[in-house]
Amino acid sequence: MIIDQTATIPAPVDRVWDFIMDIPAVSRCVPGVEAFEAVDDDTFAGALKVKVGPVTVRLEGRIDVAERDREGLSSRLEIHAKERRIASSSPRRPASAWCPCRPKRPSCESTRRHPSWASSASSVSP
Repeated sequence: MIIDQTATIPAPVDRVWDFIMDIPAVSRCVPGVEAFEAVDDDTFAGALKVKVGPVTVRLEGRIDVAERDREGLSSRLEIHAKERRIASSSPRRPASAWCPCRPKRPSCESTRRHPSWASSASSVSP
């Protein structure tokens, strides 16, 4: 299963890039985040509570910024999380890239793909 998601953000590309690369700021916008702290500039630890139907899990883990290319407007995160009560883990390697959606408009478009929930990717070029 592949889930595609596209969002147009009516803001300058540089402003969107700065926000997306501010992982602590993004964490405050994600529903279910219960804990979040910076370990260093590229590593973060936290917990996320997710409910799907009658099942609720609390994932505890780490986000590593593996690649960050401001000039190419692309990045790659590695996410490692565990649900301690049921002893399961879920490594993720989402990538993101950003592109202006129209040359004459100061906005940005992001596309995210979630193949089988194994990773997510966003495509963007300057």
